[in-house]
Amino acid sequence: MNPLRLFAYGLPLSLLLAAGCATQTPPEAVPATTPSPTTAPSEIPTATELTEPVEALTKSRPFDRETLFELLVAEFAGKRDRPDLALGTYLKAAHKTRDPLVAERATDIARYMGANQAALDAALLWSDVDPKNPAAHEAAATLLIRFNRLDEAMNHIEVLLENKIELNFDFLLNATRNADNRTISQLVSRLDGFLQKYPDNHQLWFTRGLLKHVQDKTQ
Repeated sequence: MNPLRLFAYGLPLSLLLAAGCATQTPPEAVPATTPSPTTAPSEIPTATELTEPVEALTKSRPFDRETLFELLVAEFAGKRDRPDLALGTYLKAAHKTRDPLVAERATDIARYMGANQAALDAALLWSDVDPKNPAAHEAAATLLIRFNRLDEAMNHIEVLLENKIELNFDFLLNATRNADNRTISQLVSRLDGFLQKYPDNHQLWFTRGLLKHVQDKTQ
């Protein structure tokens, strides 16, 4: 992925500016004016380019000015092909603010860079501060499997199953792409346990079958 494309859909400028204005005294009301036909269109990314609803994006974040400045620097760093600087800044800000969108952004940047340890750190934080977000648990589970922390990974998958989230389990298959036979065998065993609790989950059966096929080929 081109780094410019990755950073083209970062935290919306409206969100950052709203956060920066959260502690400022509101200005006096002024009469509304009709915009000029020649006014340039806004370059703020649309809400559909992000995962949160429009309502959440338009609310002020409790960012202090220092954090706001750091996030703006991080976005400019990404646009200048310095994702390493952006990652460090976002990861620090994610832990400081515990803001779900910042944690998600840190996860995305780390995964793009192949910085798996940083990605795991960010994903675990993301799933902690945004426990109802399926993408957060998928990211955490995927990275935990890559670090062979299967019990923790299965805990995140069970959260998704308990909440009856529709899953295709592509993330699980991708996570095991380079796994050894022992890891795959353990995953098959854990999926067997899930199937006893969720026997009507067809995607779970399908994923278990694919992993069993991979296991048989590697024996």
